[in-house]
Amino acid sequence: MSLASSYLADGETQAFTVFEAARLILSDELESWEGETVQMELDRLGIKIPELNLEKILCVAALKLPELVITDHVVFKNMALVLNGHHPHHSIDEVIPVHDICWAVASIHTFEKTLVYFDHEPITYIARVLHDEGFMLAPPGLKFAQVQLTAMNHNTDLEQMIKDKADDPIVKAQLKKRAGVEAYVAHMFSETASTLQKLREG
Repeated sequence: MSLASSYLADGETQAFTVFEAARLILSDELESWEGETVQMELDRLGIKIPELNLEKILCVAALKLPELVITDHVVFKNMALVLNGHHPHHSIDEVIPVHDICWAVASIHTFEKTLVYFDHEPITYIARVLHDEGFMLAPPGLKFAQVQLTAMNHNTDLEQMIKDKADDPIVKAQLKKRAGVEAYVAHMFSETASTLQKLREG
């Protein structure tokens, strides 16, 4: 079994690596293929992949546009779930963690160079998740939700508190929460970049 085939067969393989593996095996124009065609061609080659990995291929393929406008929070949520290796739930009530949201947004910008524009609804959703997890200061990758988050936190300006009261327990706790998310994103970057490099080197 080739390295590309083994990555495709492994349900733990990160989404961008799954897509790259499928592209190497199937076509340089994979992003234009429909899911049924991808599945049919893999079956023809005798390559069996988990259902989730087909979802990953289709998700990354949708990110191949130079610009992407996300207007629906459920669409974004399901995209973020797939990019984090989870099945999309298609449920309005399903909530995903801040670190998963942050990785999804960061990975789109980094690995696809896609310009992503978020409409009011998904931004409000992201701010609500941040608020519900106790964030007052959005992680760097989610700064576009800071205005809504600040409003949900009764207009507490934590950025000003950081400047004025760096030793405040609230400030320290918030910086610790943000550092935890940043560490997770850094780990995912390292893991994904490593598998992509191995795949491209053959």
